[in-house]
Amino acid sequence: MIDLHAEARDFAAEVTSLLNGTVTHGIRLTAVIARRQATTVHVGRGIGRQDFSVKPIPLTIGNKPPAAYLFVGYILKADLEGDYLAVDKSQYGLYLDGGLENMLVHWDYAREPENPYAVAHVQVNGHCEHFDQL
Repeated sequence: MIDLHAEARDFAAEVTSLLNGTVTHGIRLTAVIARRQATTVHVGRGIGRQDFSVKPIPLTIGNKPPAAYLFVGYILKADLEGDYLAVDKSQYGLYLDGGLENMLVHWDYAREPENPYAVAHVQVNGHCEHFDQL
């Protein structure tokens, strides 16, 4: 049987390392077990046991101001057999601002979607002003 929290912490550490080695520095994703659903782990920057709100990641290298912001959030569970870590939902979004108001593009995945969208899909802001500014 999988140790869900340990596997999720390892996963969060891998994604943290990837992000810090490519598009940002000094950020940390954390993995927190949902109290009401001990079979669910939330992963994101700045989340805690009482608040699963994910904080945006500034995209910058060195001391330069951020060029944009990345939203990274996961909900993880064990697979049906309880042997492996599985992504239940994930979201990646690229935004022009830290308040996540000006979306450029985002990628969503839901193992069991609750709406008519495909299991995995990409949405691109059709208005070009934000891309022009970036």
